[in-house]
Parts: sequence; structure tokens; C-alpha cells
Amino acid sequence: MKRTKYLEGTFKDYAGVERKYTIAAVTIDSEAVPLEPDNVFEMARILADESYQYKDDSCILCDLEKASRGHMETCRAVYFGYSICNPKDTYSQEMGKSIAERRALNPRSRIGEIGVSHNMLLSQQYIEMCMKRFGETLEKDPAQYSPTYASAEKKYRKKNMRIAAPVKTQE
Repeated sequence: MKRTKYLEGTFKDYAGVERKYTIAAVTIDSEAVPLEPDNVFEMARILADESYQYKDDSCILCDLEKASRGHMETCRAVYFGYSICNPKDTYSQEMGKSIAERRALNPRSRIGEIGVSHNMLLSQQYIEMCMKRFGETLEKDPAQYSPTYASAEKKYRKKNMRIAAPVKTQE
């Protein structure tokens, strides 16, 4: 099951323009094979040793999967993503939510994630607190999350430094 929560906010960018952003927290419940510590160690050893041959042409992963049928463990993951409205674009709440959710689901563009097993509690208040913290961080330094923003800020500052630089005269 997938559930998504959103947080919207604004910040002033490098040019003093107010920009809107959206943070998405996508919660996904899934099932996984429950592993005991000994199984994890054995699995890691086998995966690290490519020449290892498991007895009878089977594998420990297959054995674990067979043994755990009917005993799957519920896991929960929360992925966080963001979107920042470009000052040239007209703000669209739905577009901001869509981009933030897509980024949360993409491992290369998400800004954070939390993974817990069924034995751990993960409250909605904790998820909201994480979203607020990501929002505060984005407001202070949007370039930390967005390479596009960082590039635009660098170009803007370079252009304005040339304009503002005093002309040196020889005496």
C-alpha cells in the first residue's frame, strides 16, 4: 500500500524572488523475508565469495524464501522528495506534488528515506517532523537538494559580480 503526505512552503531565492516548494513523504508497505542474524552473515559471505558453490545446486536465498513462506515480515519505507517552482513558471499545486512524489520514488533523486520492520513504530508525527526538517533545510540552502538551482544561483552570482565589480583605473 502506498500513502503520500505533502508539505508546501516558500523561500526567497538568491535573487530575492519568493519561490514555492513541495516536500512529499511516500510511505510504502511491503513484505520481506525475515532474516535471523546468522542468516544475514551467511548470505553476506556467499554474496561476497563469487566462487562459493552451495550444496545441491540450490542457494541459501532460495532456502530462506521457501522456509519463510507464510511467515513474511511486513516492512515500511518512507521516501522523501521535493519540487521547487521555477520563477518563470506559473505555480501549480498538482504539478509540484507530482514532481515531489516522483522524486521521492526515484532512488537517485530522493532527499531521504526511513526503513523500519514491523516491530518498529513509525508515527505520522515523526514523518511530519522529518518533512518540516527537510523544508527548513531547503529554505536555508535549496542548492543542497537541487543541482539545477545550484547552477542557476552560480550563474546569477557570477553575472552580478561582473556588473558590480568596480573598474580599476591606473594612477
